[in-house]
Amino acid sequence: VQPGVEIDYATGKSHREGSDPGAPSEEEITYVVNISSGRIHLPDCPYAESIDPSNRLEYTGALRRLLDAGYSPCGVCLS
Repeated sequence: VQPGVEIDYATGKSHREGSDPGAPSEEEITYVVNISSGRIHLPDCPYAESIDPSNRLEYTGALRRLLDAGYSPCGVCLS
C-alpha cells in the first residue's frame, strides 16, 4: 500500500490516485534518440547501442514531449 496510488486488481497495474490510468505516462525517464532516423529508444535497446555518436541524443523527460516533437518510438523496445 502506498498513499496516493490506486491499483487495478484486474490488471495488476497501478496509477496515481485521481489520474486517468489510460493516459500516457508523464514519468521522466532517459531515452536515446537517433536524430537521423527520428526513432526513440530505451538506453538498453540493441538499436540504441549501435547509434553513431553524431546522431545520438540522450533525453530525460516525458515520452510525450518527444512524440509531440515528431519522433517515433522504436518498434522493438517501445512497442
